[in-house]
Amino acid sequence: MDAHYQESSTEPGLMNVHEVAKYLRFCEAKVYKMSQQGIIPAIRIGKSWRFRKDLIDEWIRREAGNINQARA
Repeated sequence: MDAHYQESSTEPGLMNVHEVAKYLRFCEAKVYKMSQQGIIPAIRIGKSWRFRKDLIDEWIRREAGNINQARA
């Protein structure tokens, strides 16, 4: 997914909801819901959600591993 991702946040490595939605190809509402439920790694700063790209990438790898294990 890195090939299509261009970071636009002012803080290197941090993404906002819009950027994560675009990166994961999810709608923003789904990213908000997953954040609130603690499904996706996120931090809340005031009223805004922020996401560390390295933790999102790690979460993707972990989820992919869980899918592969379930198929075995």
